[in-house]
Amino acid sequence: MTGNAKLMGSRRAIPARRKDGTEFEIELGLSETKSFHRDGRVFVGFIRDLTELKNHEKLSAGIVKASIDPVFGIDENGIIKQFVHLAAVEQFGFTAEEFVGGSINRVVGAKHADKHDSYLSNYLKTGNAKLMRTKRVIPPRRKVGTEFEIEPGVSEVKIYHGKGRVFVGFF
Repeated sequence: MTGNAKLMGSRRAIPARRKDGTEFEIELGLSETKSFHRDGRVFVGFIRDLTELKNHEKLSAGIVKASIDPVFGIDENGIIKQFVHLAAVEQFGFTAEEFVGGSINRVVGAKHADKHDSYLSNYLKTGNAKLMRTKRVIPPRRKVGTEFEIEPGVSEVKIYHGKGRVFVGFF
């Protein structure tokens, strides 16, 4: 025994092989617990098949990718994190690389762009939303600066066992 606890108490995804030889991904967790037998140490491994989870992830990504309307996922700071696909690129003129990691304010129309961060901050503090779960016409902005009318839908999605959230906008 090395005494190296680098893997103890942590989980990680690793490849595994079924009896029939097919490979799949598992999550492996290792823990050490005390025992009243022999040296007093027992190591326990927990294995979880990630096949179903990976299939759900692929399905979710496929649904978003198939959307004919732009879909964005932003974090609590208004930073675009995910769901940038062809419809968003075509409608707004930015590349996916330009979108991801950038502020959603770049596509918010001039009337609201400088206020969007305060709208988000206010919602995070109070839970009071003006656009969340409603529909109304607003003017977003393309990369070239032109504005057009859309009727977006915005919803909050809680993630990570309720310890985080993503705001999803359907344009």
